[in-house]
Amino acid sequence: EFRALQSSSSHNSSSQDGSGSGPKQQQSGQQPPAPVPVALPGPARQRPGPLAALGDEAFALAKARDQLVFLSIGYSTCHWCHVMHRESFQNADIAKLLNDNFVSIKLDARGAAGRGPGVHELRAGPGSRRWLAPVRLADPGQAPIFGGTYFPPENRYFGRPGFASVLQSLSDSWRNKRDQVETQGTEILAALRKHAVPPAPPSAAAFDPSRPAALCLRQLRDRFDSELGGFGRAPKFPQPSLLAFLLRLAGLRSAADPAESAEALAMCRLTLDCMARGGIHDHVNGGFHRYSTDAKWHVPHFEKMLYDQAQLCSTFAVTSRLCAKEDAGTAKELADTAVGIVEYVCRELSHPAGGFYSAQDADSLPEGSAEDAAGGHGHGKKEGAFCVWTWGQLAAALEGGSIGDVPYLKAFAAVYSCAEAGNVDPYQDPHDELRGQNVLIRRKAWRELAQQLGLSEQQLRAGITDCLLRLREVRAKRPPPHLDDKLLTCWNSMMISALAQAGRLLNRPDWLERARRGAEFIRCHLWREDTRTLYRVAYPDGQDGVTLGPAPVKAFLDDHAQLIGALLQLYRATLHQPYLAWARQLQAEQDAAFWCSEAKAYFDTRRQSADAGDAANAAAPELPLRLLDDHDGAEPCGNSVSAVNLASLRAFDDNSGSYSSRSGELLNRFSQTLGRQPMALTEMASACLLTAAGPPATLVLAAPAEDQLEPLMQAAWSSDSPVRRPDLTLMRPQDAGWCSGYGPIDGRAAAYLCRDFTCQLPVTEPAELADLLAGI
Repeated sequence: EFRALQSSSSHNSSSQDGSGSGPKQQQSGQQPPAPVPVALPGPARQRPGPLAALGDEAFALAKARDQLVFLSIGYSTCHWCHVMHRESFQNADIAKLLNDNFVSIKLDARGAAGRGPGVHELRAGPGSRRWLAPVRLADPGQAPIFGGTYFPPENRYFGRPGFASVLQSLSDSWRNKRDQVETQGTEILAALRKHAVPPAPPSAAAFDPSRPAALCLRQLRDRFDSELGGFGRAPKFPQPSLLAFLLRLAGLRSAADPAESAEALAMCRLTLDCMARGGIHDHVNGGFHRYSTDAKWHVPHFEKMLYDQAQLCSTFAVTSRLCAKEDAGTAKELADTAVGIVEYVCRELSHPAGGFYSAQDADSLPEGSAEDAAGGHGHGKKEGAFCVWTWGQLAAALEGGSIGDVPYLKAFAAVYSCAEAGNVDPYQDPHDELRGQNVLIRRKAWRELAQQLGLSEQQLRAGITDCLLRLREVRAKRPPPHLDDKLLTCWNSMMISALAQAGRLLNRPDWLERARRGAEFIRCHLWREDTRTLYRVAYPDGQDGVTLGPAPVKAFLDDHAQLIGALLQLYRATLHQPYLAWARQLQAEQDAAFWCSEAKAYFDTRRQSADAGDAANAAAPELPLRLLDDHDGAEPCGNSVSAVNLASLRAFDDNSGSYSSRSGELLNRFSQTLGRQPMALTEMASACLLTAAGPPATLVLAAPAEDQLEPLMQAAWSSDSPVRRPDLTLMRPQDAGWCSGYGPIDGRAAAYLCRDFTCQLPVTEPAELADLLAGI
């Protein structure tokens, strides 16, 4: 949300309205104009309009004052944004610098306006990205002149300039070196335009999709931590798109190259096992924190993001199924972790109407603290306070319980490496917020822990489960972390897709039903059938309903792509035809609004108007340019998701070949990155795997009535084929013209296994179908 960066009287010695005069006004003695508010007054439930509406007022004020605009772009659940808020924005001296020399805005990067591509990021070149949270300075002409991430308040960290020094230097430059500043802004905007669209491949020759997989595997192998899992050094992120690539590779290469398949699966298993044992995993409430500050997955930054829960739910479920035959114990633990993720999301991130909230904060008030009177992220809040445990808190919660002759506290401390003085390395606690605290981490296998305590493994697991339930009851009484209750189409879609896939793989019909409710939420609240318009974000209205806000924001590329993927996954899991029909409709809308025939790829934002052309400079008025994303980060980019969607839609091409053709154009457009650094586009490398597998493999299921499909559906999903062959499409004959002639056999449901639009003889028994799928 937008906030004026004016300090309260308790923190600011300047005027209450923050209307300090700019340099030229001070020299002339003129009274500055009254400030134009850039924040919505009233309760926090009120929502901002689009960036242009409030941004124009801010830039107009900056022009009138002859000042720079200071734009702090953060996120409401981000720990480091809170740190800078406490250290700098609530510092009286820094507040005076800001109020005297800048027009200041604070923007939620994930909100309706702030999440717009191009608003919150800067590219140094193709495939690279630099986040501009929390600082960007721009001249009144709206050209950015300076950007950065975290700045300490003073010049104290390893030569890093302090925030006050940065502000003073920029203010002096604006006053005394105006021409240089304006030239710098022009050059930065020119550089942004240059890199908004990655370079096209030097040749129009068709790209070979079989090539990136080997290189991507080699790059992942070189960065893989063979002891602790994950890729690269600390800090360690989950990076689900890397794991998804390895899982697709493991399935598709299981027959052709068993050794390569086993290596890919082993990387996933170790990574997920270490993550599930680590502090990045919330052992009490379920779900995963954003990332680990150390290489051991121990001390996290404690925010929880919906998109992480969605991607990791799928990853744990697929890995569980792929390793079930070889290691049933590991498979069960992986499946149990997926269950914990879903239970957490359904319990704490679910709106009554069926949608999913965005995130929970990293910071919260410690147990027993008074409420923060300011209603914000004041000095009382600490990172991880909701999640961590002192020895005394553990002792009080576990008092009186035992596992056999072993007291609960002793057993629990052994399992989760807890200590009386806390178990957090001071080097992982730069702000001294975790001193004396324990972040739960299980360092040993259950069997080894049981032997150490003289218990059976079954006894130990049952006792620890009861301990965790006790801790959950205690935690429920603590001040909760802030909930970001925005309902974003793209993140909701990711969760719907995960529930549909994991629901089938782990035989959880209730998850399938939750996925259906999520899709219905988007259809009812974020989609307008009459105008065929998808919207980006909804907000709770305080009465179990939702609103699009005063200025509804149309969806971006990632919203379209992720929703299409979710609907295709739902169709694959249920064979409910309306999901497929909507996915195909959305794909047509996406092609019309985001596809650039010149660039042969999708822009992140829609073209300005139907007759404005589709080049990079045809941006909406409030954005200086359109970006074409070429990097998979915490979330895969829209082009990568679209490449996977198009590869899946090939089975519905009929005779037109439109999906196959567009898929080929998209992969060819990014062939340079895929040929040199496929790790930067691992989701698109997955699309290459699906395409290189050859013509689409299809299982056509025909039945006299829809409810008669379930026995064959269960047989299909109980086999290994949905994970071993992620290119396998399940469909009904009436949903694609090329197989419309296939039907039931003697009034019984029948299954046809097809390759390249040619089908084998049908089978009608679930056991026969299982045998048939075992051979593909």
